[in-house]
Amino acid sequence: MKVLLLGHNGQLGKILKNKLQKKINIYVDKKYNKKIIEKKNFINLYNEIKPDIILNSIAYTKVDNAEKNNEAFKINSNFIEEIGKIISRETLFVHFSTDYVFDGLKKNPYLITDNPKPINNYGKSKLEGEKYIQKLMNNYIIIRTSALFSSSGTNFVKKMCELIDNNKEINVVNDQYFVPTPCDDLANIVYKILLNYNKKDIYKDLFHFVGSGSSLSWYEFAKLINKNLGSRNKITSISSYELNLPAKRPKYSVLSDKLIRNKYSFDEQSWEIFLKHVIKEIKS
Repeated sequence: MKVLLLGHNGQLGKILKNKLQKKINIYVDKKYNKKIIEKKNFINLYNEIKPDIILNSIAYTKVDNAEKNNEAFKINSNFIEEIGKIISRETLFVHFSTDYVFDGLKKNPYLITDNPKPINNYGKSKLEGEKYIQKLMNNYIIIRTSALFSSSGTNFVKKMCELIDNNKEINVVNDQYFVPTPCDDLANIVYKILLNYNKKDIYKDLFHFVGSGSSLSWYEFAKLINKNLGSRNKITSISSYELNLPAKRPKYSVLSDKLIRNKYSFDEQSWEIFLKHVIKEIKS
């Protein structure tokens, strides 16, 4: 089994590479980097490796900037449309999407059967990418996730640790609810998927996957990070209206991931335990 990992330099990509490379025959793009989204470059890499599985962790995730430029659609949807026409029917395409495909108006966790209705360009670009996968690819697994964190890349936990360490004044929204997802945990379920892969099977799966544990607001998450750091920094609770960011966020984007956990008999430790490990890694 040959696995091609796209986006190995990003936050999730780094964790996937570190987790999988000792266990799986995994290949990464060492030549094109950000230019891999150009059609000719992808064709060259794909034909060179001839993978059985592609793990796509390439994504544009700057939610507010996506309101000002077209990069999110270029990377999150147009790139998917192009490669969807190239990838063979036999290749399994594993893709990571987002809770931001929903409008956040529900009061209970979103199921895969719920109708997506994104309220910002980032969410729209990711949903468009999902639709291209479902339309153009014969073999795919789409995994929607939320609030990824690790000691790598850019994420909320690292940002909070930096602000707290520098004794900065911190304002955090109190009206957006989600479940944090450790990149390590997501990598673990991906490994389980790869272990269960059968080349003869056809996959047309859409899953949700988040950390194991309770949902909370960004403000509550920030306070928990503060506590784990042993800090007494003041963190102020504000509304998203007061923060007034360019992109709207769903007020409630909690995802139900019972389907994927049941299918792969997956039960990991809580995201709060992962958080403690990640904070220790960041501090060291």
